[in-house]
Amino acid sequence: MARYLHRCSDGAPCYYLDDEGGGDVMGYTLAGDWAFHLDSDGGAAYSPDGRLLFSVSDGYFYDASGAAVLYCDEEGAEGEESILPELGGPVRLTAAQMAIVDSFAAPLHPHVRQAYSQRVIELLEDERNPDDADVRRACERVGQEYQLPPR
Repeated sequence: MARYLHRCSDGAPCYYLDDEGGGDVMGYTLAGDWAFHLDSDGGAAYSPDGRLLFSVSDGYFYDASGAAVLYCDEEGAEGEESILPELGGPVRLTAAQMAIVDSFAAPLHPHVRQAYSQRVIELLEDERNPDDADVRRACERVGQEYQLPPR
């Protein structure tokens, strides 16, 4: 079963993942063109020519700056195993909420931003549909953990 990747900026679908052929999970554009493949542990996506495109964690695809740019809808059949690693809770942030997380993470080094974002999502796992205030509170709490100045 294919799963769709959506842009974090506007929620629009832009790729789908397919693992039907066995072996590697492949990413295709909606037009059906091969765009990338996931490495064997699902932690990175590479272009057809071997360039690293995204790091992958908890259903989010991060660009080289550490910003989340795509997320997987991950709505499969009942009992179906995920084709992405560690795709945890049903937390899905809107583009505006991801912008909140990104703004709080901005002072951090790009290599730390992904871990910061993951920690925010961990704190929100108990919230089925977190609102903007929930996201801000989680960002502030994680900011304290990362010793960021209060906002």
